[in-house]
Amino acid sequence: MSVYSAVITDQTYEGIGIYMNGGSFGAVGSVYKGNYFAGITTSAGVHAGTASARPNDYDVFIVAGGVAAKTGYNLEIKKGSVIVQPSLGISYTFVNSLITIRQSEKFVLTR
Repeated sequence: MSVYSAVITDQTYEGIGIYMNGGSFGAVGSVYKGNYFAGITTSAGVHAGTASARPNDYDVFIVAGGVAAKTGYNLEIKKGSVIVQPSLGISYTFVNSLITIRQSEKFVLTR
């Protein structure tokens, strides 16, 4: 069993500025029995920020989560010098975003 975490900060691209803060965390577990194996991963995250792309600014709030599982068998050929690993994996991811658009204060339409 292991755990992990991540933090997201500012990102800037040509003509677009993204200021985002948030984090993700999760856990991974694996079991082995002979040549059989199985593993499961879970994760969750929350992120909030502001993006600036003319002519609008965008307030963004994102909630995400997921789970994935994989199972399989190590099929050894030639006394283990070649291993074929048939496996089956399945996953589910949930992402919900709320985006609010507002007129940029930096951008003014002129005639």
